[in-house]
Amino acid sequence: MRSHSAAEAIAGLAPSKRSPGRRPYRVQSGCPRRRCGIQVLPPQAGRIHTLPSLSRLPNKVNAIIESAIKKIYLKAEQPDVSAVIEEVQLQCFKANIKKPHPVTVRRRVAAVPDRLKLEKRQSRKAAAEKYEPIKGHFPGADYPLAVAQIDHTPMDVVVVDEEHRQPIQRPSLTVVIDVYSRMVLGFAIYLEKPSAFAAGLAIAHAVLPKEDWLAGVGVQAQ
Repeated sequence: MRSHSAAEAIAGLAPSKRSPGRRPYRVQSGCPRRRCGIQVLPPQAGRIHTLPSLSRLPNKVNAIIESAIKKIYLKAEQPDVSAVIEEVQLQCFKANIKKPHPVTVRRRVAAVPDRLKLEKRQSRKAAAEKYEPIKGHFPGADYPLAVAQIDHTPMDVVVVDEEHRQPIQRPSLTVVIDVYSRMVLGFAIYLEKPSAFAAGLAIAHAVLPKEDWLAGVGVQAQ
């Protein structure tokens, strides 16, 4: 039986002229015969990376498609994709080059980011409302201490009794927050459910001086 070298075996993987879609391979030079590696060659010169995959079209055709999308599709009149296909075919005919398949043009249009489509075909405001976070404004909170809000939340701890270490319940945290600066003005921790009493404790902690309280918890501040 005739033996073949690694180079001869790999040579059979090279694409033929009838199979332009296959990627070419080559054997790395300078390696031992029995330990040769296989390396995928980079794309041929003239090919450009486009979404959703590597384009096999000539640069001139790619440029015509991109120009048609910007000129025809990304407009406020919101024309159909068929208008882009007609423009591409017309420009290819004028340039005397082979026109791409309509499916190729449709895929290229579908690869345009949704936000860009909405911004160009409708408005920047519509795109911002859909893709950007909503930035609200609380009326009257135009400077620090203008408006304060009170919120309650259960804490992720369980209070237990000192003697038998049996769980009692989860305490609630009540905070007073300055709307303008989002700073915490005061808080209260209470074992009962959120109530007006807990809100009163938090308000008292917010408005009264805190020097004695800070000293009690070991914090030195001015």
